[in-house]
Amino acid sequence: MFADASEILFLEECCKFTVDPAKADKMIFLADTYKQYFQGRTNILISQNQDILDACILERLKYPQTNPYVNLVQIKYNIEYLKGRPWYNTPEIGNLIESFKIMVQNYLMTILQYPDQFSPQRCISDREKEQNQELQKLIARLFDIFDTTGFDSDIHSLFIQNIRENYDENMLHIQIIQYSRNCISKLHIHNDQVNLYFAVFLHYLKDNKTKELIMSDKIAKWNVKTDKGDILEKEYFLGPIFTISLLQENQYVRQRAHQNLTGKMTKRQFQILLKQYQQVGHNHVESLVTLIKTCLSKNTFQQTIQFLNHVCLCNKFKTKEGYQHNRQMRIKQNVSSDGFLLNLYDTLLYLSNKISSRSDDTYTKIDKQFWYTLPFENEQMLLFSQIPLSKQNLQIGNVSYLFFYTLKYVHIGVIPILQKLEDMLKEMQDNKELLELLAGQPEEARIKADIEAMDSEVHQLELVIFNYGRIKDTIQLFDTFIYLFKEWLNIDNMIDGQTLWQKPDILNYIPEFVINVIIDYIHFYMQHYEGFVDIFFDFQKFTFFAELGMYFIHLPIATNKYLAGKFIEMIFFYTRVTKNIANIPLIFISNSLIKDNLLLGLIKQYSAVAETGANNQFYAKFQYRLYINEILFQLMQIDIYQNQIKKYIECESGQRLIKHMISDMNYGFEEIWTTYLETYQKKLKDAPNSLQEKYNKKRELDLIKSQIKSNLQNMKSNLKLLVEFSFHIPKVLMNEVFQEMILKMINYYLDNLLNERLKEKLDSLKKIAEKEFRLETFLTLIGTFFANVYNQKKVVSILVKDDRSYNIENFLKLEYFFRQKIAGQQEKVERLSKFIETLQLKSEKKKFMESILEQTQIPERFQDPINGELMRDPVLLPQSKEIMDRKVIVTALLEKKQDPFTATPLDTKDLIPQPELKKEIEIWLTEIKRQRDLKVQEAQKNKIQTEIQFQQSQSFNLQDDEDDLKVYKGNKYEDD
Repeated sequence: MFADASEILFLEECCKFTVDPAKADKMIFLADTYKQYFQGRTNILISQNQDILDACILERLKYPQTNPYVNLVQIKYNIEYLKGRPWYNTPEIGNLIESFKIMVQNYLMTILQYPDQFSPQRCISDREKEQNQELQKLIARLFDIFDTTGFDSDIHSLFIQNIRENYDENMLHIQIIQYSRNCISKLHIHNDQVNLYFAVFLHYLKDNKTKELIMSDKIAKWNVKTDKGDILEKEYFLGPIFTISLLQENQYVRQRAHQNLTGKMTKRQFQILLKQYQQVGHNHVESLVTLIKTCLSKNTFQQTIQFLNHVCLCNKFKTKEGYQHNRQMRIKQNVSSDGFLLNLYDTLLYLSNKISSRSDDTYTKIDKQFWYTLPFENEQMLLFSQIPLSKQNLQIGNVSYLFFYTLKYVHIGVIPILQKLEDMLKEMQDNKELLELLAGQPEEARIKADIEAMDSEVHQLELVIFNYGRIKDTIQLFDTFIYLFKEWLNIDNMIDGQTLWQKPDILNYIPEFVINVIIDYIHFYMQHYEGFVDIFFDFQKFTFFAELGMYFIHLPIATNKYLAGKFIEMIFFYTRVTKNIANIPLIFISNSLIKDNLLLGLIKQYSAVAETGANNQFYAKFQYRLYINEILFQLMQIDIYQNQIKKYIECESGQRLIKHMISDMNYGFEEIWTTYLETYQKKLKDAPNSLQEKYNKKRELDLIKSQIKSNLQNMKSNLKLLVEFSFHIPKVLMNEVFQEMILKMINYYLDNLLNERLKEKLDSLKKIAEKEFRLETFLTLIGTFFANVYNQKKVVSILVKDDRSYNIENFLKLEYFFRQKIAGQQEKVERLSKFIETLQLKSEKKKFMESILEQTQIPERFQDPINGELMRDPVLLPQSKEIMDRKVIVTALLEKKQDPFTATPLDTKDLIPQPELKKEIEIWLTEIKRQRDLKVQEAQKNKIQTEIQFQQSQSFNLQDDEDDLKVYKGNKYEDD
């Protein structure tokens, strides 16, 4: 208990009878002296402007025997002792503690205001000698007490103001800095106190006597060796930078905003509050820039770089692991200080403006070789050892690292916040869907409240994220990096995508994450900021970006195999979101590097995006191929690219493009038609027994819907591009490698879309994906395709012989649709009509031939081992020693270059022709043809009647169908 029972009684009485505790301190603090003053038994003199309390304190401090410090320490111990008692939380004890806090605060302020009158152990003769030492001892004890009882903002402001006015008199620099850091770390601070702190630290940094105090390990323990941990939990920061950076903690600002407003804060209220904060904060950033500039001097450059290094290193792990853990555990909390990192980033961005704006030649001092040793990947800072640290080279190092770390802070400070917003938007959408299921349930009110709270937080986060100045300066930073990178790559000298695509040494220096960060940043704002590209990412900046993309599209130089695909995605989104549509053809035509290399790069990437080797990325390739399809479609509207496609489509990469398009279309349609629709209908019939089962059912149905929509989108994109190709390069599509695959695929689509037996499934598809699936669109594309290839050799024959899907009624319906819907395109309608008329005649011929001819068994050694059809050009596979038809194996190698029997590498040039076997097959075919002709002649001679009359006068020539010889059913050969 208290040492003096009368003391506690006196304090309790003061608390009990004083309404305002702030006035009670005049009775509580220095009670005996106060009583003596009013009783007239003291010689205390009080001037007109002097506070009674100050006078009492000064009187007591003059005499060591009346120094109350011992009593203060004893009261502190008693308060800590009371914390373990059940009656600690009573109002009386609360008043006592509040009064004690005021006692300590006033005592502290008196010491700071009257340092020349105080030393608790001094004698008059040696007062000046002992003053500084004794003050530091006592102030340290008071800070300890103050830390226990808490901080008062008003006292704090007075304290800082006094420091500013009495730098040299107090000589308490170490204690002041430590106390300031403690105050700020607890965030018990108002924004209007910030400039006072700046003044303190700037004063210390400029004064050689105190600069080392700021930079010493006692103040800034930035050299703690750790790979992980929250930067706000580990004190290895540069003192002033750490301290001031905390002042713009955004989360704290948002909390204060909520506390200061009564009731629910509207979006407009928060917007006004944030605007006021930003206006004040602008001066803070400028002051912090001044601090960091001082730290970037010759004496402190290495320390500053290590500070930035540790922040990067720590957050690289913390952000990645923390966000991943929180998503798994559905925890709503920050894993790094958004405000701290954003504030540092804004400061670095401010410093880098001179570099990135390229207003002078500062940007030319950025040395690519300084980037070779990436300091954020190691625990120690390394300069390039072969470069002497002359004044000039040190300046180059400063500029290079400043520019580099500004880019790095986009990665660790900005991108995670953007990802957080996207996560919150997704979570809000999930909650809204859940709310639909909870109508009338007890949980409905809670979910509504969560959505409202989240909506408010999202809006506040948006105001921070969509900061015009920060976005503008960041894009300028990226633009300068791209400009320099292009210079280092010597990218302007690349010709026609063929000759100079080789990996330069610069790619050993430039970290890949910079490219990823630029793409991710631009991608986010393209999706979430209307008008972003036209305001910030103009025609010229995008052209530079696309030029850089050409390099990554053509060379497999990136660790991230999808980096080239991400460049393509950005090109696609730019064409979608820009309002300056007229600039799009200019980008693709006026820039020679893009014009000469884009089309071939897209063709190559269509295959490359599938070669990641990761099973969990199987579906990602379809998304990137969608972007490629859409860009290719746009390019096909430009004359120069129409000529280029004719050049590239017949090379191996062009052939692979067509093969992958066919495979993707077949895969997507089968997934929809035979898997997703059936699963959806089955799941729809399930009857959930509980709310959880109902919610799970909805999530599963939504997942299937999204898969159906995604497949439809990709299938339509491929079909649209295929139709465009059929107009520009019909002969290439209808060559022997692809013709049958494409025609049977389109025929299969038509049968499923118009077959009455499948109407129920079709209606279900329309209901699920009303936007993505429009029957008119698909029929228009299919009809246009047939109108484009109607006069190509063997088209009619292949379709008629397609027993699985061919039905003349489907084509008649298609013709009717065209005549009703395709207005103003009479030529296309007539071509389709003529094509369907030819189909009907060919069908009649086929029926006649089937009535007089029998199927012929193909000898087993003439059959292809994969599809069982007749080989026309047999070749030997060198590894497996299997013999296959050249067309079949060449088609397979377009998708994967390996032996289908041994999975060993195989190329087209490795195939070994089998001329003797080919000759045997030709002899066999000739004999089959001769027998067919004899039967036809005999039938005509004897006027054999069939179900359908066949007359030679019809437009069929039985002698010119050698190329129509085909296998249709297993290993049977149907003579034609």
